[in-house]
Amino acid sequence: MPLIRPSPSGSNSPSNSSSHAQELVDTSGEDQTDLAAMIDHGLREHWRLHRDEPFRGQLWAAVHADTELTVLDLQDSRPNARVMARATAHLTGRTDVEVLERKILLMIELLDSLMRLVVQVDETEAEALVADLVELFVDAVSNP
Repeated sequence: MPLIRPSPSGSNSPSNSSSHAQELVDTSGEDQTDLAAMIDHGLREHWRLHRDEPFRGQLWAAVHADTELTVLDLQDSRPNARVMARATAHLTGRTDVEVLERKILLMIELLDSLMRLVVQVDETEAEALVADLVELFVDAVSNP
């Protein structure tokens, strides 16, 4: 059973544009009580997409070369951070959801940097880098 359910309207407005984050929460496995496993799943799925669909790196560069598209990218990241913050609060019992949301927004931006790096290194180094970021993310959201 998913931790967070999409709104009944299913709209794609900015307040409900968190479909990617929601999909990761929903598909992270049967056991949605293991925060580290959920974060690991999310990062590895994101890495898989970047590895298997190299155009994503070019798209990222194009988006961030345009100020208006960068603003839209941030508008898309905020609801994703909100979904992930609520799921994290549910798993950890934390009540400072606004702090979690801010930290996760930062993690989303760091994840973009990691994706640009892991597609340029060999598989062994990429695995280690992803594992390192998972560890950093878990530490960041587990400790107030």
